[in-house]
Amino acid sequence: MLISKIKQVLYNLKYGILNIVKWIPVIWKDRQWDKYYLYEILHFKLSLMEKHFYRDKPTIVNSKRYGKQIKIAKVLAKRLANDNYLDNATFWHDQKFEEVDFKSLWRKEPNGMYYSYVGDQNVNRQNSFDKCCKHSVYMRNRDLQYLFDLLNKKIEWWWD
Repeated sequence: MLISKIKQVLYNLKYGILNIVKWIPVIWKDRQWDKYYLYEILHFKLSLMEKHFYRDKPTIVNSKRYGKQIKIAKVLAKRLANDNYLDNATFWHDQKFEEVDFKSLWRKEPNGMYYSYVGDQNVNRQNSFDKCCKHSVYMRNRDLQYLFDLLNKKIEWWWD
């Protein structure tokens, strides 16, 4: 009885220290002011879980299936952290239209002291950009919904 308790304490100590070492870089970069850091923490945790379920000698029958589900969640968390949705949505827009001269979007007022925003005078470019913005929001919301629906449905099964 005493021997098993000592073994358990040593086991917990060993894996606790290993966990601290693994998590130090993630926690070191963590900040409280942005969702990016939450997605990074979630991505890291899901990465560890994915490795666990894909290990060579799994202890449960469905470990590979769970590993695939976790991988999807991990990829979604990373995409949300990176937040490249507008860059991706404007790829073809940027190929089609010349770069905007931002100085031309402002008009000097007659008194010479103030500037007024007049907007992009190229209506086609502005409409295309508006569509890209809406599409980027749509794609981000889809990833967000998919991630949390997946977690809601599957997280209770991801145990070993």
